[in-house]
Parts: sequence; structure tokens; C-alpha cells
Amino acid sequence: MPMQVPIQNTGKPELIELPNVCPRCCHAMEPTVAATWMTRTQRVQVALRCGSRACGEMFLAEYDQGPGGRPWYLIRTVPENPERTVLPERVKQLSPEFASIFVQAEAAEALGLDRVAGGAYRKALEFLVSDYCVSVHPEALATIERMELSAVIQAYLPAGRVKECSQRSAWLKGDWTHYLKRWKPHDLADLKALIEVTVAWVQQELLAGHFLRSDGVAQPTKPALSR
Repeated sequence: MPMQVPIQNTGKPELIELPNVCPRCCHAMEPTVAATWMTRTQRVQVALRCGSRACGEMFLAEYDQGPGGRPWYLIRTVPENPERTVLPERVKQLSPEFASIFVQAEAAEALGLDRVAGGAYRKALEFLVSDYCVSVHPEALATIERMELSAVIQAYLPAGRVKECSQRSAWLKGDWTHYLKRWKPHDLADLKALIEVTVAWVQQELLAGHFLRSDGVAQPTKPALSR
């Protein structure tokens, strides 16, 4: 609900609606106003403290006003810390680098850096597929480390839909790192969706390996190679 917030450097209150979700912890809360300011470009900036006891971090909200004295509306909150995709624990344990790079890719995407995000998602996919294939074929570690992602997928993933999806992910990822974009009808959302399919399949294989082994050690099943 909009409320009157005094602006410190003008002495005039402005009717604004404070954000109800903290950009740091991504939880609903009622923030506390710490400071306010009217910028030279006639925008209102409000320094806020998250109302959640578990967070309590500071963040900034920036507002603009439409022509003719229209109501103030929220432009952005800083830092921009989007809610992260929850990755399966087994997948994160299998490939910590995948998990780390994927989080960074999401952060870049939230900032509008789609080309940076595309390259980062590509690198994350490479680590996920390679780490999974090494876990199934540890004897091929040195070989897999030297191979391109598309070659790893072709040589070490079993035939089926997930292999086809992973191949398309590899093709799409190339469009974000090459000068010529060949797959023009597809965008970053398609690349992320294909990575999501790959993550789900790896998680399924890890769980199957865990329950099929008599000793209960979480290891993926070893599918037949498809070359």
C-alpha cells in the first residue's frame, strides 16, 4: 500500500509504495526506511533495511514518476539478487563447478547481460555433462577433459531423448559464443530449458544408481556407450 515518505533533501513527502520482497534474501517482508533522497534526474531513492530477522540487510529502491505528476512507481531494487533456481543436492555434489557457474549465469541474466549469461550457461552445461560422464567412466577422465562438449555428448551419453536435448543445448550454447548466430528462432530461455532437462536426467540417473547398488553408495548407473 502506498505511503507518505519524507524526502530528506527536499523536505517534501512523496507517496510511494515500498517493496515487499527483499532482493537479498528473496523473502516477503516489511522494510524499514533508513534514508531517502531526490536525485538530480528527479528520481526518488530510498535506502531500506529488510524486515526479516534472518536477513536484516540493507538495499536500495529507486522510483520514477510519469508525466503530469503521476504516482511514483518502482524502477528497480539494488542489489539485484534474483531468486535462484534450486538445484538437486546430488547434482551439486556431482558437479560443484556446474552449480557455481549456473548461479553466476542467473545473476548475469538478471542484470540484462544476456550474452554473458549465454556463455556462462554454456560453460555450466559443459561441466555438468563432463562431470557426469567422468563419474560413469572414470577411466576416460583424461580423454573427456580434452574433448569438446558436443563430442563428449556423442561419445559418452546413452542414446535417447536426453542425448538429443543435450546435443541441442550444445548447439544453442555455441550461438552465444560465436559471431554467427545460426539458431535465430531460439533464445536464452530455450537454452535454459534444455539444461533443465539435462539436470533432471542426471538427477534421475544418480538416484537410480543409489538405489540399485546394494551398498547404498550414490553412484550413477553405467549406460552403454553410443558412438
